[in-house]
Amino acid sequence: MDERVLEPTREGTLEEIKKCRRKIGTLLIIYFMVILLQVVSGVGNLVVLFLDPSGDMNILGKILFAALPLLMWFYSQRPSSSGGVLMLYAVVEGMQAVIMLAMVVGLLFFGFGFDGPSSVAMLPLAVLLIFGVVGGLLALFVKLFRSARRLGNLMLAAGFRDRLRADRWDAAMVAAAIVCYLAPALPAWDSVRSSMSLKKQLKQAPEVKVYRVKEAIDCMAGSPDGNLLALGTEKRLYVWDTRTRECVWSDDCLAVQRVRFSPGGRYLAAAGRGRPEGASDLVVYQVDGFRRLPGFDWPEHEEHKEKVFHDVMFRPDEETLLVLWHRTWIWNRIGWYSDEAEAVEATEESLGHKPGRADLLCSQCIIQKGKIETPRMIRDNLPVGYVLRSEGCAYFSSDASQFIYPTYRDYKEFKWVHAVDTQTWEERVYQLDGYRLDFLLGVDYHYEWRLNADGTRAYLLCERDRGEEPKGVLLELDLQTGKTRELESWGWRLALSPDGRCVVMLSGSTDDDSMTLARLHFLDVNTGAKKRILRKFPGNGFDYPHRFVWLKPNLFAVSMEARRSREGNFVFIDLKEGEGK
Repeated sequence: MDERVLEPTREGTLEEIKKCRRKIGTLLIIYFMVILLQVVSGVGNLVVLFLDPSGDMNILGKILFAALPLLMWFYSQRPSSSGGVLMLYAVVEGMQAVIMLAMVVGLLFFGFGFDGPSSVAMLPLAVLLIFGVVGGLLALFVKLFRSARRLGNLMLAAGFRDRLRADRWDAAMVAAAIVCYLAPALPAWDSVRSSMSLKKQLKQAPEVKVYRVKEAIDCMAGSPDGNLLALGTEKRLYVWDTRTRECVWSDDCLAVQRVRFSPGGRYLAAAGRGRPEGASDLVVYQVDGFRRLPGFDWPEHEEHKEKVFHDVMFRPDEETLLVLWHRTWIWNRIGWYSDEAEAVEATEESLGHKPGRADLLCSQCIIQKGKIETPRMIRDNLPVGYVLRSEGCAYFSSDASQFIYPTYRDYKEFKWVHAVDTQTWEERVYQLDGYRLDFLLGVDYHYEWRLNADGTRAYLLCERDRGEEPKGVLLELDLQTGKTRELESWGWRLALSPDGRCVVMLSGSTDDDSMTLARLHFLDVNTGAKKRILRKFPGNGFDYPHRFVWLKPNLFAVSMEARRSREGNFVFIDLKEGEGK
């Protein structure tokens, strides 16, 4: 055959190969920019989504995930590259895009509620935007697939393909792609180190027995001598003997939110949504024989409303009970997204009411008369959804002489703390800046105010947020001077010793062997001395230590947050048990 005819064909093929590689390189660089946006926004690939639903990628994982298109570009420019791996890469990425599109569209239509005409009108725009982005990516992957296939055909036609060298490069790139896909799902070093530390702590910690009641535990309280433990659940009120570790009494009560013993141990009060037969929201028992005292009838329930109780406390004479509470719309519990709820909201707004606002009230109950006096308005027009919860809003001092509650500037950041004298009803206001509440799992506030016995200092577990990385702190507020002091935080629940010198914080964790570790962190607020007590017990791997009560100097009760099981689990932690081990 004449070489003068073949040579231009060979040169033309070489030029086509160069053009094809340039096109592949351009497509991969464009996709590299898309990957960078994904990494910055915290989005990974489907492998990360399925292996680590939290979506948290470690630093190395982010680098490798972002580097994969660049590795593919490097591979495409090699003389021996056949384009086979690029074709596979385009198919895999295209399949991911289609699956993610289906998941996002399904979430839009079935996972979110649309509560108004404006949000419904935005739906087509959101769908078009999603289809536009995914459609553009699919077009990119189709072009990449075709270009890679053409590159392979050109290399084969030109006779430049070295099968052995190409297979080696293909195997190396497949291995690199697998590493880059899996890297974001690998645990970060901090997580590995934390896991190693947890296993060591679990091995060394003494094991304690788990006790159970039939429902999840929503509140706890100990008697003054620490011999009795009251547990409030969605359906019942339980009392346990801390010496025999047995349940000695129970009674039907609906959604008990707060329980409290009187200072002398004569009475036990329980506040919640009421009783099955429709009786009062507040029940008081005489502890000797657990006889329910008559009376305590609240005013008639308002339509569409229910009570939320923040704290209850007996005065030192045990003849008066103070109750902090607010009325809330029942839809905050069962959901606003229904035709009935929207109709109720429209009706209430037409009457001049604000369904999204509430009033904070304080009621005084006379024990012997079984009478609830007219409630005193503390503050009106407060946000319902995220401020006035059953926990974390308002707390009494141990002698009921005063209580505190926060008010807010925005969704998370609280701005002011109010201290109210329960004798004169005078109010003092303290301004705080740069602190916010912490969300666990994005659902509930896990924070608590605590007042020391003489009412001179208040403590709050929160986060410091001043344009820096949020950091958990134990905030001390001097109620005499208004000055604050930041102490180290180790948990999400706290208790104070009777003399106010010692703060105890609760934290916990679980491992893969379904063992739960409870930590009690002791801090002397005057000297800074620290001590930590660890106890382990069998769990289901999901229920964390959630709340606790200080029963005696050496005895605590810790309850679990029921995430999977509907049972209420709790343990007793005796500081004398396991010492020296």
